[in-house]
Amino acid sequence: MVDLPCGYTPREIKFADSGIQYFGLDIPVVAEEIAPAVKEVIGENPSIRYFGVDATNYASLKEALSDVRGELLITIEGLLMYLTQSELDEVFRNIHILLESFGGKWITTDNEILAVHHRLLSVLNGEDSAKQGSGPIPLSTAPENDFLKASTAPQYVEKMGFDLKKVPVYDYLPDSLLSLRNLPNEKQEAVRNTFKEMSFWVMTVKDKPAEAASESDVPFSVRADRAGDHLNLTISGRLDTITAPELLSVFQEEYARGELKSIMIDSGALTYISSAGLRVFLIMRKTLEDGSQFQIKKIRSSVQEIIDTTGFSHLFNCEG
Repeated sequence: MVDLPCGYTPREIKFADSGIQYFGLDIPVVAEEIAPAVKEVIGENPSIRYFGVDATNYASLKEALSDVRGELLITIEGLLMYLTQSELDEVFRNIHILLESFGGKWITTDNEILAVHHRLLSVLNGEDSAKQGSGPIPLSTAPENDFLKASTAPQYVEKMGFDLKKVPVYDYLPDSLLSLRNLPNEKQEAVRNTFKEMSFWVMTVKDKPAEAASESDVPFSVRADRAGDHLNLTISGRLDTITAPELLSVFQEEYARGELKSIMIDSGALTYISSAGLRVFLIMRKTLEDGSQFQIKKIRSSVQEIIDTTGFSHLFNCEG
């Protein structure tokens, strides 16, 4: 079982005596914290392992699963609703490659769970808007991506090369939900009925994705050249959750030597940037008195598109 992201939930403890291999994948800081916490509860268990990854970075996923034998059951909970379209595309392509290699299935509820949570709160508060069949709740605070929209999600899944089967969550609810035991019977039933509107999305590999996977052989590197209060940074490879801390560390070392008036980034060899990388860019820009002196040169069209779609283009001075 591949749990992505694993977060701080205790579900892996239930697998401790099952013989099932459990791979908990999350950003490095989470993986580093959850591993010793679980070990303290259940002791050493070679079937339960944790790795720091970036879901948009195929190399990190491949390395984490290098010892896997047999098919994968990939579960994603609480991730896809936070991704921009470019990040979502990367995740879909990466999981497609993994399932092509190992076989297995991918299960998520991420494009339905926010609306169902809204309905559950409405039910618990006795609001009429929670009546079954009242229509989907708009996810106005979520990023715009094709998997979150009811009208485009099935087509998007097919475009990315997956077969889709929807399995009602209601069919797998236990007879008694402990979290509801103190509620009146009618409210318990109303909550249970809400899950009739929610499905597990079970996906298996069918065809190649519409676009080629974006795995790059360019290794990540960052080089700093400083002339007085002007800093030039040359970045190569992917700038994501795995590599962004290295860029931030290099910048912080330079900034500790004295304030800067300008920052120029040579991005000619930058092949991809995620929201984690964009946040580091924003941190650097905010240190400048004049934000226009934060410049990104030689930017690739694919990277420019990510910056445009995430709304950062008005903050960064970009040149192709």
